[in-house]
This record gives sequence, structure tokens and C-alpha cells, in this order.
Amino acid sequence: MAWSETEFWQPELVWREGAAVFAIAAFHAVQYQSDAFRQSHMVFPAEVQASVSSRQAEYLAGRLLVRYLQQHCGLAVLPLLAGADRCPRWPPGQIGSLSHSDGLVFAALQPAGLAGQSVLGVDIECALSQQQQQLLGTEILSAPELSLGLAAGLTENAVLTLGFSAKESLYKALYPQCRRVMDFSAAELVVITEQHFALRLTQPWSERWRQGGLFRGRYFWRQHRLYTLVLSDDETDSADLMLART
Repeated sequence: MAWSETEFWQPELVWREGAAVFAIAAFHAVQYQSDAFRQSHMVFPAEVQASVSSRQAEYLAGRLLVRYLQQHCGLAVLPLLAGADRCPRWPPGQIGSLSHSDGLVFAALQPAGLAGQSVLGVDIECALSQQQQQLLGTEILSAPELSLGLAAGLTENAVLTLGFSAKESLYKALYPQCRRVMDFSAAELVVITEQHFALRLTQPWSERWRQGGLFRGRYFWRQHRLYTLVLSDDETDSADLMLART
């Protein structure tokens, strides 16, 4: 049976904030076929070929969405490959971030700044399970951070899920420049509202990203999943987040 790209994946939501464009797409792993990379004109890395089909489908969906955003932004359509650390190596002149969760992919892309200093990170998560809360709760958030979220009207589960996802977005934003593995305590939530948050670095991540550095972000729930995005502080005072169906 011939493989159909449109039956495999579809962008559901696209929006712009500042210089960055964000998109959410659904993909159907059951529609994946081993020949899909060739038919989509996508690079099929050896390490992905050696993985299970569900991982191959997830990888392909992410790269298809990145290509879609490259075209949407008028940027060069170049492959998004991974380094030895499995971190995506974004093409020259491009800054992006990518996250997957059970049939969904969340991506962001923008042109690189002239000084190469912009940061961009996204994450998508299901609500933490009770077991995850018990195992990870104190690692994800300190007591003051948890109290901050509860004071904003969030449930304990929502605060912990937000803390996990927001810090994952921050890590994805900074790791390409820092190349350092940092734990949850390396940043703290200092602002939580109904749609926004702010994170402050509690220790130096690099020569540029020092202790006390502030990053703002947005979050929203959609179809029982939490989406978070983080940008450097000077990029988040742009126009309000605007959503538009494709």
C-alpha cells in the first residue's frame, strides 16, 4: 500500500510570537511505513533506522514539522540532524526546539540573531502521575516554588507538571549553547500566573548565562497536555501570543 504523508501527519495549530513561529502537529504511528523517509525526501540516520518503528515515526513527524516551519518562515529547507549527544543541530542561521508526546509534536523555529544569542525552548507533557509526583516532586520544585503555584490557583499536580515542563523548555533552550547537563535545581520559578511564568537561574550555566539570569515563558493546556515555551527575557515583551488555525 502506498504511503500517504497527509494521512501520517497534519499541522493542527500554528502561531507566531516575536521572531519565532510555533506549531503543533498530530501524527499517526500506525500509518508509518519503512519507506516513508525516502518518499518524504528526508534523511534517515542509521541510529534511527536501528530503533523501533514508533521511534522512527516520532522522528519523522518532528522533521516534517521542522521542514514545514522552515518553509513557513522562508528559511533554508535543510535537514535537522542530531549530534553525538542526540541534541538537534539546527542548520546555520536557524534556532529551534522540538518536543514529542504520544502522537503529538511541538516545534518552534526562528532566524538566528545577528549576535547568535537568542534562545528558544519548547516542551509538551502529560500531567504527572501520582507515582511521578511522589518520586520527583521535591526534585522538580522547592517548597517556595510549589507555594507560588498554589497561590496562583493551580493544583499541586498542575504546579509540579508546570515546573517539570518549564524547566525542560529552559534546558532545551540553553543546552545548545551551554552543552551542560543541569538538574531541576539549577533554575527556579519566580513568577506564575494563569498563562505565564518566569524562571531565574540559581547557578551559572555558561559564561553568558550566569546565576540570576531571567527567562520568561508561556504555558497552556490543550487536550489534556501541557505546552510550555521559553524565550530569553528580551524576546518575550513582544505582541501577545496569537493562535490561528491552519
